[in-house]
Amino acid sequence: MLLPDLDQTSCADLRSFCITNLEDYLNGSEFPIIDIIHNATGSRAATCVLGGLLILLLFFSTVTTVASASRQVWAFSRDRGFPFSSWICHVRPAWEIPANAVSLSPSLRHIFAQY
Repeated sequence: MLLPDLDQTSCADLRSFCITNLEDYLNGSEFPIIDIIHNATGSRAATCVLGGLLILLLFFSTVTTVASASRQVWAFSRDRGFPFSSWICHVRPAWEIPANAVSLSPSLRHIFAQY
């Protein structure tokens, strides 16, 4: 547990020292983190590599978040905690995954994000 906290703290410190003028990032940029990386490295190639790593990390964190949320939904519906629990907790034998729970989790998140 100490390593992720240390990593987050060091990233926050580095970002705060690399931001030279906050108004430029808030008003003039569509993707401020890319501008911060570019100003810190001074290289377009390094900015592309680090920006690509950020996108890759965001992708994998999204996959793990959906997986953990769908597992919680499946477990709660298995114990009959949700309406339509029998449909949500159904596991297709050919796939061996609770596809209904996996599709329900992001769908509900997108619906609730609209309001």
